[in-house]
Amino acid sequence: MRAILFSGLALLATTGVAAADDILHLDGRIRFETADFSGNANTAEALSWRNRLGAEFSFGQGWSVLVEGEHVFHLIDDFNDTVNGQTQFPVIADPEATELNRLQLAHASDGRSFVLGRQRMVIGDSRYVGNVGYRQNEQTFDAVRLDFETAGGIEFGYAYLDRVHRIFGDDSPAGEWDLDTHLVTASSALGAGTLSFTGLWFENQDVPGMSSQTLAIQWSHVHALESGQFDYYVEFANQTDYGNATGPGYDLSALRLQLRMRGERFGGWVGLESLDGNGARGFATPLATLHKFQGFADVFLGTPANGIRDLYVGGSAGFGDGALLSNRSVNVIWHHFEAENGGADYGSELNIVFNGRVTERVGFQLKYADFDGATGGPASRERLALALSYSY
Repeated sequence: MRAILFSGLALLATTGVAAADDILHLDGRIRFETADFSGNANTAEALSWRNRLGAEFSFGQGWSVLVEGEHVFHLIDDFNDTVNGQTQFPVIADPEATELNRLQLAHASDGRSFVLGRQRMVIGDSRYVGNVGYRQNEQTFDAVRLDFETAGGIEFGYAYLDRVHRIFGDDSPAGEWDLDTHLVTASSALGAGTLSFTGLWFENQDVPGMSSQTLAIQWSHVHALESGQFDYYVEFANQTDYGNATGPGYDLSALRLQLRMRGERFGGWVGLESLDGNGARGFATPLATLHKFQGFADVFLGTPANGIRDLYVGGSAGFGDGALLSNRSVNVIWHHFEAENGGADYGSELNIVFNGRVTERVGFQLKYADFDGATGGPASRERLALALSYSY
């Protein structure tokens, strides 16, 4: 079935249906990244370059086909990219790759959308399903997705996920997973806020021990101020074994809270993310954009068996235009981590992110992470990345 689907989409793309409306696009990123781990004498240094070239073909009445390739290569490769065998260095998960990133048939009209094929999928804040956009090789899905709004104002979505193409690339045994996974989302504005639901029935055919059912409900609210806004969300989730899951059954929970103030130039937020653990496994979200959560040093990409409690506070400032960069901004976030089950101290982390624009189409980012591990916990480490991104 998968071969038939992609053969048909490729035929549509190459025959150039309604070529007058074709749109070509290119986006890329060149990034220098270092990783320095306590206990490892070798500092990893990576200079990688990623480009995506694609085209979208529209052929009337809301129908379109998009095809996009992705290429990642190394200019400096003194690092462990997870498949190059350089295990003497810390991991920077940006392997070289040349892949079909997206190939999808889509339709959109009257508040409804339909996407079939290999596609980017970012659900909500990407805590359960995301594209891992920070890494050079994007995570995409072979899936069918339908989104629409009911007459009662409820936004509803359904997706069937057949396969995930992960950031590790085709040369890695963990580069793809065969799935049999259902995703349901729903949200409704209720006047005083928005009530949202996410249901993920995740069955992993290649790693059955990961299979799980996750049900999450969130209440969020945005309140406009005279100059800025105040917003918050509260989310509770439950996770149990599902489908072809192996091993003993489990019943885990997660709690996420965040309060944030945004002004014209300055902002601040405080939050708590608590993922349960039973001593054998922790609440897991393997399809998420994990780099976005629990610190940019990527210490906790897998939830510890005793869970994790992440208390964080952050602030942001905008500095407008300067001599070299425009639209300059900086975010500073501090995290403290401990075990949800037992309260053991894992350590703390400082994150600093600076963004600016070189031109309208070229952006600059500096990202720094310093994780200070507690005794008996994960090793201390630092990561620093400088990146130029562009799109045409």
